[in-house]
Amino acid sequence: MNNKFYCGIDVSKKKLDVMLLAQEKFHYKVVENSNEGGNFLQDWIKSKLEKDAFVHFCLEAINVYHELLAFTLLENKNYKVSVVNPRIVKSFAKSLVKTKNDKTDAKILAEFCKERSPRPFSPQSKERRELRDLSRLMDNLVELRIMQKVRLQTFNTEAAARVVKATLNSIDNTIAETEKEIKYYYDNYPEINKEYELLNSIPSFGKRVSNVLISEIYKDEYGTYNSKRLTAFFGLDVREMESGSSVWNKPRITKFGNPRVRNMLYMAALVAIRHNAKMSDFYLHLVNKGKPKKLALIAVARKLLVIACAILNSQKPYEENHISCYNKNSVKIA
Repeated sequence: MNNKFYCGIDVSKKKLDVMLLAQEKFHYKVVENSNEGGNFLQDWIKSKLEKDAFVHFCLEAINVYHELLAFTLLENKNYKVSVVNPRIVKSFAKSLVKTKNDKTDAKILAEFCKERSPRPFSPQSKERRELRDLSRLMDNLVELRIMQKVRLQTFNTEAAARVVKATLNSIDNTIAETEKEIKYYYDNYPEINKEYELLNSIPSFGKRVSNVLISEIYKDEYGTYNSKRLTAFFGLDVREMESGSSVWNKPRITKFGNPRVRNMLYMAALVAIRHNAKMSDFYLHLVNKGKPKKLALIAVARKLLVIACAILNSQKPYEENHISCYNKNSVKIA
């Protein structure tokens, strides 16, 4: 393998816009986002390159639409696959092009792949992805039930109320079935259940937070839970905007990536500062230094994620007196 080639793929629900960068030349193709399309894509790539050529693919993380292709490509030992945050690629593209369409997006991804050489994709296992989808479905069902209960209070007629009650009954039944499906994975996959119990040992987490985190968290290419990378993935890292004396904005978290875990960790932080003496001390320490209360809460949320990663990596349950977890300098504060 004397040459390395780069391929950017703009992913959508129905199609894949593919741009192959080979020997400083771009080759463009559009294929269907399906198993057949993935196989056709690989045949097309092979027709453009020498045998056993090494190709680095770069895809944006678009809901779950990128996963089918990513798993298909990972089966080839000569392929490296990276799945990147769309906002990072957007920032990279600003200085390169003014036109935006699917073809230029694919080209930008190929150039990004060549210049930045992003990390390889570390996919969750099949059972983790199934648990993730069930967990997300459960959240949607709970939200839907709340909406219907609120709606029930707005009707004065028996006919409309009867329909809403029937809908609520159907939602409750679906929630019960979903709970059974989720329980199946904890009963039949010891690794998932053990990690769930480890997370559940953190006082402020509870079953719902632990379930959400265990279904969304992922390991890096070295098989560990990287707290720094996950902090960025869940949008809890701090972005500072300061330049000279004329540009200054309050530091804020990026809010990039997965909002589901970010919201859950924020709620866990609210619980932690009330019921966990160590976390309460950490929170008050920041507030007394002049940090806004909301910013201090976000710092607690980040610290909880760091603790969760440490617990999962060590495979040891939460210990209240674990000093390194509560070091006031262990988490970056804006």
